[in-house]
Amino acid sequence: MIELIKHNLEGLTEKEFSYYEEKNDLFNQEVFKNPKFKFLQLSAMLDYRALNTSKLIKHIYGMSFMTLVNLYRINYFDNQIRFYISKGIKFTMSEIIKEAGFNSRTYFYYYFKEFKGMPPKDYYNL
Repeated sequence: MIELIKHNLEGLTEKEFSYYEEKNDLFNQEVFKNPKFKFLQLSAMLDYRALNTSKLIKHIYGMSFMTLVNLYRINYFDNQIRFYISKGIKFTMSEIIKEAGFNSRTYFYYYFKEFKGMPPKDYYNL
């Protein structure tokens, strides 16, 4: 389950709201876990012009596409870690980082600290 992500739906046309719902459906299918998932793929999946998709994401979420994707990835990572810890399942951070869609540990750590305010080891008391 993805942590609530702030969004602004004010001023959207019916068509834009429909694209917003389609984007949510795609992200609920965890397309963000594909490390090669790109902005143009999302635009193509939505059948919406790239420029309009970019503006729509910026309006709704107040961030770029890649920042939004990485926020979903961090939330996915967070949910997996919490699940594994609660069930006493052994895991490695590298496995979950990769599963969440990150190709680079450095990139992951940058975004984790950006969104959570501290490194994962401190955040989870590992």
